[in-house]
Amino acid sequence: MINIHFIANEDGKKSIKQLPDNFTCQDFIKIIIDLFGSHATEHYTFVAKGKALNLADEVQFGVWKKNLTNGVNIFVGRRMHGGEIINIISFLMVNITFTPLNSSKSYSVELNDNFTLTDIRNAVPELGDLIQFRLLIDDDQLCLEKESIFNRQKPLILQNPRITLLRRAPGGTFIEISLLKQILLEDLKEEFKKLDLTTSECYFCKCPELCATIHHTNICVDCFPNYLHDTNFQLRCMREVSPFHRYSMIFRGANNITISCSPTDEEKLGLDFQDIVLSNRRSDKNLCTRIIDYQTFFKSSQFIDKWSILCEITDLIKNIDCQICYCGALLFNMTMFAKQQCTSCQRWLCFFCNRNWNDQCMKNGRFTCTDDDCEYQRRLSFDLVPLQRNKALMVPDRRCCPNCFIVGGYGIQCKYHGCPHCKHQFCFICLETEEDCKRIYKVDCDHQCAPIKKQNYSMFPCINEETEPTPFDLLGRSLNFDN
Repeated sequence: MINIHFIANEDGKKSIKQLPDNFTCQDFIKIIIDLFGSHATEHYTFVAKGKALNLADEVQFGVWKKNLTNGVNIFVGRRMHGGEIINIISFLMVNITFTPLNSSKSYSVELNDNFTLTDIRNAVPELGDLIQFRLLIDDDQLCLEKESIFNRQKPLILQNPRITLLRRAPGGTFIEISLLKQILLEDLKEEFKKLDLTTSECYFCKCPELCATIHHTNICVDCFPNYLHDTNFQLRCMREVSPFHRYSMIFRGANNITISCSPTDEEKLGLDFQDIVLSNRRSDKNLCTRIIDYQTFFKSSQFIDKWSILCEITDLIKNIDCQICYCGALLFNMTMFAKQQCTSCQRWLCFFCNRNWNDQCMKNGRFTCTDDDCEYQRRLSFDLVPLQRNKALMVPDRRCCPNCFIVGGYGIQCKYHGCPHCKHQFCFICLETEEDCKRIYKVDCDHQCAPIKKQNYSMFPCINEETEPTPFDLLGRSLNFDN
């Protein structure tokens, strides 16, 4: 058998077919009719190694057949008047199966591989516009709200997938947080143009660009997504603070926004803050941690509303007993067992990592499904590695920040770690702040202060204090528990 690759679009996507070594002209015609339709020999020209195929003459086909070695590429072009080959066209077909969750009925659809978002939304006329569903390929959720994001997800669909349809929660406005962040980053391209911009050196790329200014940090439009990733979507100043600024002042205003700056900045701000706290700065490089209010930084009300939803969802899912199902339902876990069922879309899921439940690799434990990638289990796990400046001292290679609960990696310099998200400075061994670790244990950054302190699930915040199964229903979105 030989493999023949039919290339039918400009991106070089291939459809592979097999033929026996002694194939005939009719064998070849059957394959191209299967791929390109019953009129393929009339509408298309096939080219291999620079030679065009003549299917009307078996003698000439026999000569051309010598070009068909194993793995050969055959280019397919639509014929114009006189049979001239022009643009390589897209004519490969994608087979997609749509299956509503908990339904025995499936819908098989065949689309050209140049399908659009509109084609997908209208692919199953019997169900109407699929915007009323959330579409899942395994645990990846397709974005039906933004075509640019959907286009980046198309490779998932080109693999002839099975798409699970989850009906959206009635009246629900919640959306899975990673998808919401993608939508905001896409909208940011237009929102950025409306900001107060100045030509200055970008903090990240160091190029003179039109930049938005966050306190004293200038950021261009190309670097803004990376900046938001580094700050966990907080508008935080990244300016380096001079080491001779011995003290920082922390102001807590009426809006509970914490601002850290030097004493001289207080005079410049001219604002009435409360609860001023002085704290010693470290002698090495430090970053300003002032956070700017997104409601005054961004300009359009629609973008601000979306950002507000992100902030609300982020605050909610910081709680270990809170989750947002793919269908958009807000869920609260009253038992803290992993295997749960959303009563809105009926999907069985691991509550803590939000993946579809799989009995083969998941177990119904408290706080975790025991899979290595389960979210909270992953946050608490670590391996031991030698400290770079003291090989005899073993330290965890990663830790969950005791302040913001986001995982950070060992920075190889010493046992102290500055969380890149909230700037909390703590010891990777005892988990105390750097200041308290030095004060309590009287050792430097290269030596053991205490036995390695283990973190457990009780460190994460909860919305509900109840731990026993109780009747619970919020907005009609409760959970069924299965032993």
